[in-house]
Amino acid sequence: MQHWQERISINPQVCHGKPCIKDTRIMVSVILDNLAEGLTFEEIVQEYPPLTLEDIRSAIAYAAQKSRGIAATAMSIPVKLDENMAKTHVELLQQAGYECDRVTDEGLSGAEDEIVWQQVCAEGRFFITLDLDFSDVRRFPPGTHPGILLVRSRSVP
Repeated sequence: MQHWQERISINPQVCHGKPCIKDTRIMVSVILDNLAEGLTFEEIVQEYPPLTLEDIRSAIAYAAQKSRGIAATAMSIPVKLDENMAKTHVELLQQAGYECDRVTDEGLSGAEDEIVWQQVCAEGRFFITLDLDFSDVRRFPPGTHPGILLVRSRSVP
């Protein structure tokens, strides 16, 4: 079988850049939807004459690789927890497969926000904190860093 890369194309000028079978406007999602509805490979080829059995296999291979890539990408984002997050939070994320550490691991205990932020950005880490100062999108504009998660816990009575 040929690699899916030889049969799938992504062109911003065709179907809004959705992955399609090369030289057609038949999107990979259409093939997958038909398979999910229970159509056989042969029935799909009959319904969409430009398609071949190899095109359908390529669409499945493409979807499989992309689904693995989504999980791998999520796990490959390194995470830094603020000092106000517990060690157990680090352990929880590490057990889930994330590369994770805390501000205190680098001797930044008690450091000013700007110093902490410089270190987070230098390491390209997703930052998790309880500190509301990091919610200011003027200081920390979305799209200029890997991300910030501001955690707000409920008060325990």
